[in-house]
This record gives sequence, C-alpha cells and structure tokens, in this order.
Amino acid sequence: MKSELSTCSRDNLNTEVSSGDLSYVIYTSGTTGKPKGVMIEHKNVVNLIEQQSVIFNLDTVHSSSHPQKMALWYANYVFDAHVWDVYSVLSFGHTLHLISKEIQTDLSLLHTYIVENRIQIATIPPVLLTTELILPLDTLIVAGDTTHPEVMECYRREGVDVINAYGPTESSVCATYHHYHEDDNALNIGQPITNTTTYVLDEYLRPVPIGAIGELYIGGAGLSRGYLNLPELTEERFLVNPFQSEDEKEIGYNDRMYKTGDLARYLANGDLEYIGRNDFQVKIRGYRIELGEIESALLSYEGIRQSIVLAKENSSGLKYLVGYYVSDTSFNPEDLSVYLSGLLPEYMVPSAYVHLELFPMTLNGKLDRRALPEPNFTGDKEYIAPTTVLEKQLAEIYSEVLGLPVESIGLHDDFFRLGGNSIMAIKLISKIHQGLGLQASVAGV
Repeated sequence: MKSELSTCSRDNLNTEVSSGDLSYVIYTSGTTGKPKGVMIEHKNVVNLIEQQSVIFNLDTVHSSSHPQKMALWYANYVFDAHVWDVYSVLSFGHTLHLISKEIQTDLSLLHTYIVENRIQIATIPPVLLTTELILPLDTLIVAGDTTHPEVMECYRREGVDVINAYGPTESSVCATYHHYHEDDNALNIGQPITNTTTYVLDEYLRPVPIGAIGELYIGGAGLSRGYLNLPELTEERFLVNPFQSEDEKEIGYNDRMYKTGDLARYLANGDLEYIGRNDFQVKIRGYRIELGEIESALLSYEGIRQSIVLAKENSSGLKYLVGYYVSDTSFNPEDLSVYLSGLLPEYMVPSAYVHLELFPMTLNGKLDRRALPEPNFTGDKEYIAPTTVLEKQLAEIYSEVLGLPVESIGLHDDFFRLGGNSIMAIKLISKIHQGLGLQASVAGV
C-alpha cells in the first residue's frame, strides 16, 4: 500500500466545487417548532472559517512560540454550531477534542477533561455555566442564549477571554461577536464579522436612531441560499436589500438581507445590544410587553442565575405572565413581585413563579421553552378549605375568574398570588356584585 501511495500525485484533487455550490442543509425549527432546511453554500462556510482564524489566531505557523491549539467539539452535529466547533480548527491544523455525552452534561467532568487535556478554546451553552466552577480556558465562546452577567464576570476575573457570539442558522452560524472584557456588557453582541452587514430597522424597513430598539436584519457573504423547498418562506424572510451600495451592485454583493425576528439596538460605539425575540412580544391587558425586559429584571434578583418569562392563558381566555428561574433555593413569590414592582410597571410583574434546579435543554443545547412545567397556582398560606355558604360561593367565583379548580382555592389565599391581575379583579368584583349582591373594590381584593 505504501509503495502504491508513494506513486500518487500530491496535487489537490480537482473537485470542481464552486463557491456557490451547496455545502450542507441543516434543519432548524426556530420558534415555530416546524423544522425547515437551511441551505448553506461553500462561500458561506469559508467566510466563517476565515473570520474564526482571526478571532482565535489560528492561521499562525505552529512553532514553540505558537504551539498547536487545543479546541473542544461540544455541539451536536445536527446543530449548526458544530460547523463553528469543527472546521476552522481542522482547516488550520489544530487539534480537536471530541467528548462523550456524559462529559458534555456534567460540568465537573468537563472541568476535569479541560484541565487534563489543556483545552484552550470551547463554545459552551450558557445554561451549563455557573459561578461556582470556572472552566480553565483561554477563550470561552457563549452563544444561543443570554449568559448571566455574574458568570461572565467570574470568567473575566479568571483571565478567560469571554466572547459573546450571535448569529442565526440562516447567516451561517455567526454574524457578530464581542469580547466581554471590552465593556462588561453581557448583552453586547458586538459588530459584524468580515463581509457581513447588519441593520436595525423599524416595521417599515427604516433605520432606527442609535439607542432605539428595532428588528435586526443581516446581509453579506454569510447569508444562506434560503429554505429547502420553501420558496414562499424564503421570500418572506430573505428580502431585497434596499441599502445595497452602488459598488456592491457592481460586484453582485449584499443584494439580500435576512429578517432575523430578533430585537436589538445600536450602542453609541456602533456595537449591537441584543434585546430579545420579536415574537416574544406579547399583548396583555392592552399593553405590548417585551418578555426579555422582564427576564432581565428577574435575572437581577440576587441568587437567580437564569430566568425565562412566558405568557400563558387560563381557561377564561385571559393572559397572564409566569416567571421561571434557576437558583440554589426557591424564593417567596411575594418577595419577587415586590422586587419587580420597583423595576417594572404593574402589568409586567408575573402572576406566578416557578423555581427549577435546571432549565430543560434541547438537543442543540438551547433552552427548551416548550418543556417548561405549568405553574402550580396554590396560595402562599396553609390551605384551609372554605366552610360557610358565602366562603364556598366566593371560592366558586374565584375559580371561574381565575380558571382554577375550586378545590385548589383556600380561605386565606391571595387573589393576585393565584394568578389574578387588576383586569381580573374588576371581573371578580362584577361577579360578586351580580351573584351575591355584595359591594367590593379592587383595593379590598
């Protein structure tokens, strides 16, 4: 075999692959839950790899002063983050470490592996990171979800270069990035990578002022071909770029832009700050609410490491907010509400809270909002069943308004802690007056 190989040509194979040929199709469900194939071309991947070589200093010749780098392959191969983990490292001749599922999901085992194998570069899902155990890396990349500022700060103090990377699958994994130590802003996603453009626009595709929130659009060399066999969705999400310059038109570059569905704003220095999903805006009691704003407020409560806020609907069709949080111990819901009331309007304070030890994760390492449990609406006080006729009648009215089983409502339960709000309270007062002939007030409720 050796003798046969020695006679073979050392020249690169003529594969006749062009930059516009399809490199891979990877499926993403986004917020719809329905998988769609995103078509990525070779030029998209090459642009990413070249940018990574700059970020991680991969293209230097290996020597005693520039030894081979050790990087971790963490992402599942069905998730586009594996493209980020794998190909740039191999393309420039560095070492890639594959780890078992057991090590992936156990921070202590992962820490040991990184120490024993002198891993320098790794992209780790934010949901796995804590302040108690710091992974001894040179460079930590966080992406996919927001990372708690305390976690980023702990890594920074240990000398780890924390990079906050952002990018939808449709823009070939990464569109912007930011070194956390530059301004200690955990929501800063930085500026576009090479050959990439970003725009923050209003609903009429007009640029918004610096500091104003708008929807983020992405253009440039990383933009995918579109969705496989979904021409209408491709047309809806990949728009003609009205900001393409004359020079760009001449070379056929940057003629489209992708509508991300993410909200962002420009900071004074030109960096982008991530706000949240556009489709995570909900309307409750006539107010348009950005769930990410509530999540940030809840995250600032001491001891809370992660937070998610969802809008739910009870059996009466009324919407209410539920705050989910990860911490070592659960907190009194009343204390959380009082704290949030000092930061947010009353209508943005959740009606219920759910404490979890860990948030559920998807196969891709992202938070799985669909797997979060339903809130258990029980009062804060010891349950005492209503006994008199009036108490039972009031419990039935509470049950009807709140959409809860009547047997779950105790004598000393607080209407608002059971999920009520001011609009529900008005409805409650009306039903009490109509059904029982009694006068009540919102303050009395």
